[in-house]
Parts: sequence; C-alpha cells; structure tokens
Amino acid sequence: MPRQETPLQDELQQLKNRLEKAEQARLSGAPTYTLEESRKRLEAILSADGQ
Repeated sequence: MPRQETPLQDELQQLKNRLEKAEQARLSGAPTYTLEESRKRLEAILSADGQ
C-alpha cells in the first residue's frame, strides 16, 4: 500500500524539486542574482506590499 505524504512532506518535496531545477539552471549557465541583487529585489517586494 503506497504511503501518503503529509502536507509538510509534500511541501518539502516541492521545495526540493524547485531547488533541483534552480541548481540545474545555474549549472547550465542561466543568469543568476548576486546576494546583494537578491536583497534589493526582496526589499522592493516587501516595501511594495507595505504600501
């Protein structure tokens, strides 16, 4: 009988899948963001949500 995943396990598996895709894209030469670029993007998103 197949084991059913809990919502947390399902969410973790989805995150692992997204991480795997991101790593494959990075290794294949896809453009990436620096830590500073990522921070600026996140700050812009968060400040837009607060308005």
